[in-house]
Order: sequence, then C-alpha cells, then structure tokens
Amino acid sequence: DFEREGLLIEGFDQYQTVEEQYNYDYYQKLIEAEGFVKEADWVESAIKFPDSVDPRIEHIASHILKKNNLHLVDATKYSKKKFLAKYGDGFFDCITNCYKDLYGTVPFTPETRKSIIQNFMPIIDLREVFFICDADEKVVALALTFPGISDAVRKSKGHMGLISLLRLLYTIHNPRVIDLGLIAVNHEYKNSGLTAVFVDSITKSYKQFKHLDHFETNLNLEDNLAIRNMWSRFDSVENKRRRSFVKQL
Repeated sequence: DFEREGLLIEGFDQYQTVEEQYNYDYYQKLIEAEGFVKEADWVESAIKFPDSVDPRIEHIASHILKKNNLHLVDATKYSKKKFLAKYGDGFFDCITNCYKDLYGTVPFTPETRKSIIQNFMPIIDLREVFFICDADEKVVALALTFPGISDAVRKSKGHMGLISLLRLLYTIHNPRVIDLGLIAVNHEYKNSGLTAVFVDSITKSYKQFKHLDHFETNLNLEDNLAIRNMWSRFDSVENKRRRSFVKQL
C-alpha cells in the first residue's frame, strides 16, 4: 500500500508530510452526512529530535545486531542502480512480510515493483536508507527517511521556478523536519528490538543538521499498538489522525 491513506480529521494546524494529502475540516461532515461511518483510523506522531546520541540505545542496538547475527547495510558504498539491483527484491519481500496482515494492503505485482523503483530512484538518497540484513544478505528490516520538504513546496504554490528550486534545495540540505517514510520489520524479528537500531542509526545520520527539530512518523494504524507504544517511549506526541469511511449498501 503506497497510496495516501485516510481523510485528515485531526491535526489541521500541524505539519503535513509530502507523502500525505491535506484536506479541510468540513470534508468529514460532508462525508458523514451521506451516511458514511468510520472503518479505520491512522494516527501520527511528532518525535522530538534528541540533543545527542543516547549511549544506552547505541549499546542496545549493537547488542541486538550481534545477538541475531544481523548487520546494518552501508548503502553509501553503492550507486543507486547497484543498490537497487542487490536489495530491491529484498525490499519488496520485507514489506510484503511485514504488512501483509494490515488493513488495505495487497501483494505487489511485478509491474508495481518496477513502477515504484522508477518513481523513487530520482529522489532517494542512500544516506537516508537503512537496511538490516542477515548473514545471507536477506533484508529483514528497513527504514526509509526523507528531509521534510512540505513547507518549501507549499511556499512555491505549485510552481517550480528558480526561486522555488533554490528554496527546495536549501530545505533538503537544511531540514527542520525528517519524515519517517517507511519502517518495516519481518515478523520473525518483530520483538527483537530492531527499532532501537533504526533510532540509533537515524539519529547519528542526521545529527549534523543544526536546525533539525523533530521527526514525523507518517501513518500508523490505530490498532497497531506495538508501533504506537514504541513511539511513546520517546519525547513524542500524537498530533494527527486520518480516517477511511465505509457505507453499507
């Protein structure tokens, strides 16, 4: 499921990531007036960027990798083409394993895989890609992050002139917000603590940005208590809610 899920129903004054859509608050009233009711909700969190790398998380992350005979891939050693050639299929297999039981997901077709790679290749930065693999180089967990560019895009009002391009490039290299675009952990490692590895790695990767304020998690299903409880361990607040509606005929 790489579509934009749900209608925004809470958090209209909050930062909206570029992966999401925005709508006005009256949309919900219009939809419910036609007899539609809640089917599923997603919540999102803003996580305060830590002032420094937590040595406890760093120690836990190292221990978890060693205990499970896993390693973090240094994606910067590869060109984009070579990286996708080596780990592209593993990426989709990991997503399928992790998300297959979640609301609204369907298996990837070969055409979908090809389309996603073509769409993401121009914008992906390998410094912002975190893959965890086993001894056989099978992808067992992954995290994709992106500099938050929503403010820069909004200020450009849909136009891409020289000023807009410069504003966008400045934001990419001096982000205030980081979008946690996608995080997935295979079911066999679900309770192994691999999220600590991602927190440690992402914090180290982005600590050079002086103006960084917080992370945006994007959408988490309301009943996905495991991920919501994980975010609650940090300095975070649930700041947005989105909903899909259904009408029985």
